[in-house]
Amino acid sequence: MVGRSDGFFVLYPLYFDSRATRAQGRRVPSSQAAPGPDAKDVFAAAKQAGLAPILEDEHHHPSSLFERRGRVLIPEDSTKSKREALEKVAAHIRQVVEKKPGGPRVRRDKPKKGRFSAKKRHKRRR
Repeated sequence: MVGRSDGFFVLYPLYFDSRATRAQGRRVPSSQAAPGPDAKDVFAAAKQAGLAPILEDEHHHPSSLFERRGRVLIPEDSTKSKREALEKVAAHIRQVVEKKPGGPRVRRDKPKKGRFSAKKRHKRRR
């Protein structure tokens, strides 16, 4: 896996997703985050920030194995720290997502059905 030992900071789209909580993996304030960014949006924002990014489409965040949203590699020599890279990309991510032809990609989750759903079940009385 590519990482700090190889001279790169790894940025996942989840870091900039306004729908995710901090506990779920968002790393920027929700006021700077955008709804549903993908790796191409993060790549475009990093390019606007002047960070010389590298796009890797087929990778996933370690906590979500089956959701391959991609990742972006930022060379360590283009910024002082990962926090600074996150702030620079966050300054541009909302503009990039809003200018996308289809608009922001917002996933609408269907209500869950089944045994553990939030809907209360009423027992039939005989």
